[in-house]
Order: sequence, then C-alpha cells, then structure tokens
Amino acid sequence: MLKDLDETLKLLLSNNLKNDVIDQRGYKISFEPPSQEIENEGTIINLFLYDIRENVELRSSVRSWDMPIQATEGQRVSKRVFASTRVDCSYLITVWTNRPQSNRDDSNQVPFLYEHQILGEIMQILVRYRYIPSTILQGTLKKQELPVPIISLRSGQVQNLGEFWQAMGGKPKASIHCTVTIPVPYVVDDEQEKVPLITTSKVTLESSSVQRNQQKNSSK
Repeated sequence: MLKDLDETLKLLLSNNLKNDVIDQRGYKISFEPPSQEIENEGTIINLFLYDIRENVELRSSVRSWDMPIQATEGQRVSKRVFASTRVDCSYLITVWTNRPQSNRDDSNQVPFLYEHQILGEIMQILVRYRYIPSTILQGTLKKQELPVPIISLRSGQVQNLGEFWQAMGGKPKASIHCTVTIPVPYVVDDEQEKVPLITTSKVTLESSSVQRNQQKNSSK
C-alpha cells in the first residue's frame, strides 16, 4: 500500500510539472533517504517518507455487516466488518541538482535557485488539491471507498530540522512537508468474525389479569 502511495504521488507530480521549468536533461523522482550522494544523479525530486502514524481524529469504531449472507453447515451467518484505520503518511520533499555553478547572470544557472524554482512549482501543484483525484490513485488505493486527503505547507512531524539533516549526513535544504491520509483496511480471520444470524423469532402472548378475571366471571 505504501508503494502504491509512492506511485500515486509520483504520477501526481509528473503529470503537472511544466516542461519549461526543468531543463532538457530531465529529472528523476526518488523516494530514498535524502543525502549528499543523490546530487550526483542529475536533477532529483526527493520524496522521503519519514513518518507513518494513525490519525486518531479520524478513528472510527463503527462496525457493519458484510452481505451477502453465507451459509456454513446449514447455518446462515454474516461477517463483521470494521472501519478502515486512517493513517497519516508524511513526506519531506526536496530538490537536488548537480548543475554546475555559472558566472552568467541567470538564476537558472545557480544550483540552489534552480532547485527553488522546481520546489516552487511543486508547491503550486500540491496546494491545488485537498484530496488526491481518484484518477491518480494507484494500486490498492483505487479500491478504497474513502477519499485520500492531502495536506501541504504545514509543519511536519520533524521537530528539529537541523538535527534531521545532521542525522541524514547532509547539509540543510529547502523543503516542503506533505501529509497524505490513506485508509488501511481492518483485516481479520474470516472464521473469527463470522456471526450466526437470527432468522426466526418466537412471540408468546398472554392474557392480562383483567382479561382473565373477565373470563372467569363470564363462565360462572
């Protein structure tokens, strides 16, 4: 499922990035941990999945019943279905390039300004969406009935970016935080969740005490 989310974000960006922003050498979208080494691979848009946690605000304890009804050993049963767990997947988005420094008075020839230009285009793409379009969703995410929200330009789960970059072994970079909330189905053993259905009922009617007294008096 996480791989499907990676592919979804990759498609979302590649479908919207303008060709005139990134030069003819093209670019690559990477999901590996960011480090100084990826600068040697040309222009890299790096989406690093650094945090995965449940969104407790969207937690639901609602149960439903799976239909159609199944028959097991002559007994009609149904299966309890639990609501999907909503999980926040947070990415740190950076741009890396090995473009050589130029003496020309052209911002596109200055490495970090060129990176900022691409990062700015990515920012404009992300803020267009509150939910990832269903036509973009890949793999198992296509089968989910719940929408897939996307939130960008908010503070992420990284408490100290300086310490983060130090741990990554690289210099600090301009970055965008992006969080996508995906539904993770609650999967259990079918046999454990099968529940017998009540298909018949028995109702017993009794006369009230007043009716019984009236019947006794009428018989005298």
